[in-house]
Amino acid sequence: MENPKPIPDAPLVSTPATITPVGYLQFETGFVPAYQSPEFSSRYGLTEAIKLAVAPRLEFLAMAEPVAHFTAEGKTANRVADIFLGTQFVLYRGEGAKPTLAVSYFHRAYDGGAPEFDYGSPSNSLLLLASADVKGFIYDANAFLRN
Repeated sequence: MENPKPIPDAPLVSTPATITPVGYLQFETGFVPAYQSPEFSSRYGLTEAIKLAVAPRLEFLAMAEPVAHFTAEGKTANRVADIFLGTQFVLYRGEGAKPTLAVSYFHRAYDGGAPEFDYGSPSNSLLLLASADVKGFIYDANAFLRN
């Protein structure tokens, strides 16, 4: 198995069109603070994205917010927020300036009842992705469709 080659100083996003090398289990942890939404006055959450590529073009994903601390209607609470399960498939593997194109599907498997951000969480979503390296400038573009 070939080791992945990191790109020094390259920013990482949780949803590029490229996928994790086959057999690697990748964890991406984050923190999201938010203030003054219609559903809360403050909200802090730990986020986790877990990725496992099972084939060169197929990856399974789990996205969760295992801890959400919030204040809503004058009350403070902690909850597990949403958990999403999904998959990503690479449609076209690009190189250099030719973009890699992929599609992802996510389903909300668990709704923990924590207050939502302004737009709420979808039950199902489809994500169209493109990633490329144009003369050393790496870009990732996403289009999000939800219900």
